[in-house]
Amino acid sequence: MTEEPVAPLFSSSAMRGSGDVADRVLARVKGKINRIGNSTYDGTKVFMQQILSSDDTDFLDELMKYIFMKASSESAYCALYAKLLHELGDEFPHFRVIINTIFRDYIGAFKEVETEEPDAADASYKAFVESQERKRARRGYSQFVAELVKLGEVDSTDFANLLHQIVDVIEAEYTVADKTLVCEEYIDCFAKMCNSASAILREADYAPALVARLGAISGKPKAESPGISNKARFALMDLVDASSRGWR
Repeated sequence: MTEEPVAPLFSSSAMRGSGDVADRVLARVKGKINRIGNSTYDGTKVFMQQILSSDDTDFLDELMKYIFMKASSESAYCALYAKLLHELGDEFPHFRVIINTIFRDYIGAFKEVETEEPDAADASYKAFVESQERKRARRGYSQFVAELVKLGEVDSTDFANLLHQIVDVIEAEYTVADKTLVCEEYIDCFAKMCNSASAILREADYAPALVARLGAISGKPKAESPGISNKARFALMDLVDASSRGWR
């Protein structure tokens, strides 16, 4: 008797028919990612190539959320996470779709103004919660975004626009006394991106003007810049110094 052909473990049909299997394998993949390092990178990449399927987009979505979460909280391994997604992108193009979606959300998080929390029963409450989650992710994703830009996974023009957007916000808020935390966060995000993508900044003709704008803020008297804390002022001065050294 001829046996029925068995669907690949992560074909769409297999995923729909065996949620438990999908959960177990997702746990195994997460375990591999948790142990990623220079010595385990190649093995982790081969494992994922063998066990993933490009048509299981729901599974890949879950995996990407996890990788982005890890990258945002583990700066030491951020470059390896970006390299992994970059090298798997040709085989699993859905990764690149998600990268660009998350980058657009990341840009949007810098455009969102502070709003009061609506009542939980209000129709706008879900949108408010999602907005707060994006804002909380700003700091952690900064280095990861820069790593992806370096690898060509995020458009360099979009990256430049993001840096301009951050400086625009800092210039708009540094004179407001109750915006010290916002200014500190935006300056920190800017610094993380510049430090991680230093090679890009060295070649970017727009970088000196951006840094000059931030340097001008750092030189303002405290009375004229109540939104700039001592921490933020020192961070701005460090950025000016890094720029003068060629981002080295």
